Amino acid sequence: MRSRWIYAAVPLGALGLFLALRHPKAGGEAGKVEEIPLSKRIFRPSVESDPAYLPKLGGVDLTKLKSEGNAIVTELPDKTQVKLTLDPHLQRTATALLTAYAIPESSIVMMDPATGHVLAYASHIEGKPNRDLNVEATAPAASVFKVVTGTALVDVAQLTPETNQCYTGGEQRINAADLENDPAKDKYCATLAGAMGRSLNTVFARLALKHLPREHGVQA
Repeated sequence: MRSRWIYAAVPLGALGLFLALRHPKAGGEAGKVEEIPLSKRIFRPSVESDPAYLPKLGGVDLTKLKSEGNAIVTELPDKTQVKLTLDPHLQRTATALLTAYAIPESSIVMMDPATGHVLAYASHIEGKPNRDLNVEATAPAASVFKVVTGTALVDVAQLTPETNQCYTGGEQRINAADLENDPAKDKYCATLAGAMGRSLNTVFARLALKHLPREHGVQA
């Protein structure tokens, strides 16, 4: 049994999480705040940008979040408050789910595919101090491979959730022999939907080789 269970662990880069720094608006009313997208400060330098904010971003601790009204916020080491794109309802649900199942180590990241905004970001370590598991490169990104490949199988190859594929091997890694159809060895079968739910990498690999042409970016 694997000692570390991570439901969804997606490395989070600056393009994935959009923060908004809250600081007094120049020339505005006292106490007024202006939300400035962090993505603009990092990727679109301009004379209006304040480089002094950039070094502080490394101090964001996403295990220490709090709810303020309809927003989730946290603080930088210098007490500057940052507002996150996290959805309070989804964040509470994700946190409660991880806690309820008491998984040794687990994490969840939910993103809006239309905007790239991170809507939920949670980690849980049972019985030990929490830390941000989402940024730890302790497990291969095989589940990301399944999501991307599964989408291509449905959109490009027109497969359905009921598409069946028999397989063997691939529980922890995929070898060349695992990609070959062999009725004598392929003792297990699963639908595309079942393979997603049970994290069966070999099913996705075989279906991709069979149904996705290389012009769509799929190569063995």
